[in-house]
Amino acid sequence: MHSGKVYPALARALEYWSGLPKDQLRELVGHKPQIEELSVDGEVIQLEISVTWADAKHDALLVEAVAYGPANWITERISERLRIKLTHQEEKVGSNAANLNASPLGMTAGFQSSSPSGSYKVLVDPWEARNSLWVYSPSIIDARTQDVILELADSNWSMDRAMWESDTTVRLDLRRFPGDRLPLGISVQVDCAHRYVVIGDVRFPITEIDQMLDRTLG
Repeated sequence: MHSGKVYPALARALEYWSGLPKDQLRELVGHKPQIEELSVDGEVIQLEISVTWADAKHDALLVEAVAYGPANWITERISERLRIKLTHQEEKVGSNAANLNASPLGMTAGFQSSSPSGSYKVLVDPWEARNSLWVYSPSIIDARTQDVILELADSNWSMDRAMWESDTTVRLDLRRFPGDRLPLGISVQVDCAHRYVVIGDVRFPITEIDQMLDRTLG
């Protein structure tokens, strides 16, 4: 197992999850691990992300990322953990199922998810749609030239997660405020190098993403 190549992937995953709103993380306590896949050095590895209470006081969360690899080392596992301290106020905050993201405790303006080489970055621009209801509008830039690769005209699209599948391809999980049209969530694959997007089995130029997202909604 190439642990030296897997640990950076675990670190990036934990960095992303640590940026999620803490009430959203708290809702995952006791649930099955979130499963994701990504490519590391040409091999597809599986990541399991779980959230538990760090102690009996419930004043901190423990996020654990566990990597399982291809069949030749599937019985081995590499894991990393991150402890997230909650403030007294955050411990008392209740969940609100109607919110896309109930508070701006995690991702802040300029939050970045970088490609493995750092060539591309996903940014978010949070804005408060309603009282304590935040939308995280995503964009993608070329970090080498600062060129904007993707920027949605409709700022009501909120990003839940960005997962790099390769150095040039990222999957964005999006939801649209106020959540009154189905499906509630859409997974979008963006090829930053070739400037195209895939939704389901439909591939189209990145410049058409707004109209394609709108067509996908019921």
